Amino acid sequence: MVQQSLVIRLVWKALRDNYRPTRGAPSRVDDALLAAVEEKVREALDAMPAFAARSFALPEGLKAFYLVAQDCLEPVRRGENFKFYACTWLATDGLHLADEAAGDSTPWLEIGSFAENHWAFICCDSEDPLFGAVVERKDSTPWSDIVWDEEVHADMLEFLQSLIPRPE
Repeated sequence: MVQQSLVIRLVWKALRDNYRPTRGAPSRVDDALLAAVEEKVREALDAMPAFAARSFALPEGLKAFYLVAQDCLEPVRRGENFKFYACTWLATDGLHLADEAAGDSTPWLEIGSFAENHWAFICCDSEDPLFGAVVERKDSTPWSDIVWDEEVHADMLEFLQSLIPRPE
């Protein structure tokens, strides 16, 4: 619950000056919508034998973000700013899985992008040590050639803090 209140304060006090709701954004996000998104992704995983046993869950920080942000946000100014995807998009197009040959069956959700080839993913396997971590990748995915440095944020809160412009 502490994390959720931090995310709420961060979104309202810091991100509000740099982000706005995406034009034509879908309806408001509530606990029922988040549960439906989680269930839809879980059903997709259950349909694939290599991933069915995984402990999929939406991290609390991601849920808190969508409850506060009310779906998707886009940067106020054009440029290389991060754009968040709609909560409902996560259920239909956000799931990313490693090729079975890669030997990694951790489910990740793509939560947004900086440009055409720079994405952010959040780990959604509650039994994985990276559960809730957000990984930024350019022309790549979380399970391929990951470099454990500033590309990895411990959780959604740390990732959101990284998006706040630093004073010059």
